[in-house]
Amino acid sequence: MGSLAKSFLSNKSLLFSNLVRHVSSVATPNDRCAWFNFIDRPNDETAFRTLWMKGGNYIKQVDGFVKTHLYKAVDNDARYQWVNFTEVDREDFPFFSDTDVFWSNYIEEVMKLGYKGTPAGYKHVTSLKDNSLTDDSDGFFLSAVKVNSAQLTDDKFERNWENLTGTTFIHENLNPENLTNSHLYKQFKLLPIFNYTVRTEVINIDDKTGSDIAKAANERQLSQRMTATTGFYRLDTTLNRL
Repeated sequence: MGSLAKSFLSNKSLLFSNLVRHVSSVATPNDRCAWFNFIDRPNDETAFRTLWMKGGNYIKQVDGFVKTHLYKAVDNDARYQWVNFTEVDREDFPFFSDTDVFWSNYIEEVMKLGYKGTPAGYKHVTSLKDNSLTDDSDGFFLSAVKVNSAQLTDDKFERNWENLTGTTFIHENLNPENLTNSHLYKQFKLLPIFNYTVRTEVINIDDKTGSDIAKAANERQLSQRMTATTGFYRLDTTLNRL
């Protein structure tokens, strides 16, 4: 374990038990679907954002679209520099299938330009507090989680997801007033590179604090049955339904 992680773990002034929250339980996924795409650093970030806007401006016109967010990592060394998070109300949304002509052509354009991501469809499983998302958060810890299902069943993982993913660790190292909520999502469509993702919403956290906590979370000794890659992000762009 790195010295930074040890330093955070030794900080007893911030107690997770002080966080007002519901007792976590494995909830039935709701009807809303989510799209998470953890994206490698593009060679030309301006061109990348332009192409992202092209796709976003199309899908926001499609029935079932709710909103889409593009997040940018505050740390230039973060494993994934950009993350796209989209909420939709239907499982047959264009990017969950290959039946939409525009979207199929758009994906071909993305691939030709060499952008590398890990797109997949997810459903909400449970949250530390209520299930609502907070859009006015000014910072986000986003975790891409890969579980070895042969060694750790979904049921066992979901019953202890806060500790296994490092979410408890993140909460322990922030003041309760800086925390909004954490949400667990489970992959259900497309490439199962990451079985789960976690979105933690925070407020009034400076870039260095967020980046240091994310790095320390990644340095923790996790179970060999799973890996979690966490970064601290700011909201770059949001598109809402028309």
